[in-house]
Amino acid sequence: MNRMRQEITAAALSPVRKSEVGGEQDFCFSKKFGGFAGHFPGHPVFPAVLQMLVAQHVAEELLERPLTGLVVDRAKFMSQLLPEERLTVTVKFKTKPGVIQVNADLNTATAQVSRFTLLFTDNGIEE
Repeated sequence: MNRMRQEITAAALSPVRKSEVGGEQDFCFSKKFGGFAGHFPGHPVFPAVLQMLVAQHVAEELLERPLTGLVVDRAKFMSQLLPEERLTVTVKFKTKPGVIQVNADLNTATAQVSRFTLLFTDNGIEE
């Protein structure tokens, strides 16, 4: 998984941009990105599990600390992300006792790719 995280970091087109409630970052995954391997031969599509990992990456960059996964609360995958498409990942935070809620929206210039909520354990480390 560390190699995949390195590839995600390398695919970033911009630094993370902070907002009052979260932030966003742009990515472009080349045809050679390891996440496309085998998913699917002849028609590469960015896997849903990696969409969640990219959102976690953005959240960790904003919080400046690693997050420990807890659960996917809800998820909706609406369109395919293909190689070389520019992807904007927007995350918004909500906190609950012991939990950091990350609401993520992934969009290309022409379509919403996915929307999901990730819940992470809040281990109490301050930013």
